Amino acid sequence: MTMLNSILPTLNIFAQNAMPEVALWGGGLFMLIAGLLALAAVVIWVWALVDAIRNPALDDTMRIVWVLVIVFTQIVGALIYLVIGRSRSPRMTHR
Repeated sequence: MTMLNSILPTLNIFAQNAMPEVALWGGGLFMLIAGLLALAAVVIWVWALVDAIRNPALDDTMRIVWVLVIVFTQIVGALIYLVIGRSRSPRMTHR
């Protein structure tokens, strides 16, 4: 019991000194990853919106529908457009 009482304060001091750095590093890494994912979502959203507006294969009605879907459903609508809406339009080939 005496040996355990002498080890516990040492472990407690070690835990108090080590934990803030570990917690800060993990939080910083999480914030970096979250920021990169948010940036990627914004880029995908803008790309889908611009593509829906400029897509010559869409008639005016479908263009308005896709723009509204992308604007109101954010990244989900952008991903749906890029997978479904964009794949249905014929590709223009440059020679």
